[in-house]
Amino acid sequence: MPNLPKSRLATLPTTLPTNSALAAATTTISRNELAARLGMSLDTLDRLHKSGVAPPRFKLRREWRYRIIDIENWLAQRVAAEAERERLASKRDKRAAESATASVEN
Repeated sequence: MPNLPKSRLATLPTTLPTNSALAAATTTISRNELAARLGMSLDTLDRLHKSGVAPPRFKLRREWRYRIIDIENWLAQRVAAEAERERLASKRDKRAAESATASVEN
């Protein structure tokens, strides 16, 4: 154990991540692999990056790489955002139908 004050020792992690958690955090795929997994072209992936809505990436040597964990988080955010859009659209459609019904009754 390093020679640290006791208050500092309390803040050190007591366990290391498991091999699977560590592998998930460090496993990466290439730009080509990501485009293929998402079923989109490289041009579409590039457009997503230019518009700021693609998953985070980093350059390793001369190649863009994506961490699997970042892709999973990005996809989860997109699914949640789409569900919220659908919920709001449904709510809006319901209000429009109620308004139309009310105007017919008057």
